Amino acid sequence: DFQSLLEFALPGLQFGVAHGSNLPELKFQGAAGGYVLFLIDGERIGGEGANGNIDFDRIDIDNIARIEVVKGAMSTLYGAQAMGGVVNIITKNADRPLTADVTARWGNKNEMKYAASVGTKLSRFSSLTSVSYRKRDPYTVQDEEGQITETNKDGVIIRDTADKKTSQVLGYDAWSVCERLGYSFTDNLKAELAGSYYRNNLQDPYESEGVQNRNETFSLNPKLTYILNANHALTLSYMLDDYSKHEIYADDAPDRKTMEDFTNNVRLNYSGKLNEKHILTAGLEVYTQRMKHYWFDKEANLEYKFQNYVLYLQEEWKIAEQFSLVAGVRTDCHSDYGFHASPKISMLYRLGDFALRGGYGMGFRLPTLKELYASYQMGGFGFMIYGNPDLKPETSNNFEVGARWQSNSIMLDAAMFYSKAKNYIQALSISPSLSRYENVGEATTYGLELTGSYDIKSIGLEPYVNLTLMRRQFDYGDVETYKTATPAVIARYGIRWNGEANGLGLHADAYARTISKTEYQDPSATARSDSSYRLGGATTFNLTGGVTFGDQKQYGLDAGFYNIFDKAYREQTAIYEPGRYLAIKLNAKF
Repeated sequence: DFQSLLEFALPGLQFGVAHGSNLPELKFQGAAGGYVLFLIDGERIGGEGANGNIDFDRIDIDNIARIEVVKGAMSTLYGAQAMGGVVNIITKNADRPLTADVTARWGNKNEMKYAASVGTKLSRFSSLTSVSYRKRDPYTVQDEEGQITETNKDGVIIRDTADKKTSQVLGYDAWSVCERLGYSFTDNLKAELAGSYYRNNLQDPYESEGVQNRNETFSLNPKLTYILNANHALTLSYMLDDYSKHEIYADDAPDRKTMEDFTNNVRLNYSGKLNEKHILTAGLEVYTQRMKHYWFDKEANLEYKFQNYVLYLQEEWKIAEQFSLVAGVRTDCHSDYGFHASPKISMLYRLGDFALRGGYGMGFRLPTLKELYASYQMGGFGFMIYGNPDLKPETSNNFEVGARWQSNSIMLDAAMFYSKAKNYIQALSISPSLSRYENVGEATTYGLELTGSYDIKSIGLEPYVNLTLMRRQFDYGDVETYKTATPAVIARYGIRWNGEANGLGLHADAYARTISKTEYQDPSATARSDSSYRLGGATTFNLTGGVTFGDQKQYGLDAGFYNIFDKAYREQTAIYEPGRYLAIKLNAKF
């Protein structure tokens, strides 16, 4: 699934389910999902699913060709707004005169998914149409004894889970359709047009008044590429993304739109190989966001918007055969916050099987419209959350140094990272019934990522490990703490196997995932109000495998058995992670 795919690409990733929206949310290296920029085919997508995250359910894994990742604030091309990193999802395209793909998946909790695509590529024209439908029933999950303990600032326990608790995970009924067209007018001029529609009816049987929620989005992405010659190209693109949330009523009354995030981005990009040693990339873009949100004053039906004008420049300099340097700068000119420049520089040195890399990037994150203008009462919790129009943008200095050794069968990679963010934005309690977004001070994150694998080709076995060790500190001015809800250890480790028997292609992956305990200290804790907490760590064991068959291995059967021992745990305070889970998938390509 998409979560497992990202865990491989981003060691240090945490996926969970957000309270309230019940949609997926992630944290990367201790930072919330809003610090990671997600792109589809190089274009920014809008919409908020949960707690600053995009709605990950809109991404159809069966339509993904590959994922490109830039960690940290190292990207010049895709925005300093991404202080945690950039994830670029490249979708599939037709590559044959006729191509077709059919997939069916079933899991417990009455989960099902059906997906199909059909496409063609002729001399100058190409088209790929993808459709998917997926459904899952709502369910409850139960905690284990002692999984969570909440304390006040003096260390006195104010809540624990000696008695087992349950939480509800909503069901969904979602479908999506994507179309990708391409036409080459000449050998030098090519046009592309991509569009998609997604709708997700969330199923909440626990809603007493029968009000249900629907999320939907429409996107349109035309692109024109002109190749001046073999070394120089211009690309003009436009991305429109309209994401909305609706309340659906049981009495057949007209549904009500509670949130709309309308974004569009125009970009002109130049890439050119100046000579054998220099490659230049330059561009400009205009990004506009317009939002209505139930977190704003509902009665006033308020709308807020901004524009951001961007100019970026990057050069890759091949100093020697083994040594290259990439330097760039990205400038933002915001309609409310004015001008800011973010420089980047990185290097790569190769010597045979060994490579050494390092880099620096300045991060820059503007306050979101919610953080600026929220006025929202948390239903059932008895307190208000307010925005703060006086917020300052966050800035950060980010460093990474890494080394990789890769031979025919062994891969070892180690990377140290360090980030220091100023004017860090967080919702703080200022009274028992009131929270407000504030620039709380500084956030410092540092750690080590270790990745390794050993491919024993003679028997098809490959032991592997992805390990992240990290610490994260908040400095609130009068309070410094490492209790920032950041696990010190996140690891995925196991053994993969690939083989053949009687013309069948076979593969399996037995792995474990470990996350250490986490603690959070509320910096504004009082005797009456304290949201400090502690969560126990957990290790889950998982097994996946499958078989491919047919003359061209065009048919596949896969199965996954996740959380085999039904471990109950939380990665955040509100929702427990799913228990034991079984899924089966059939796939046919034509």
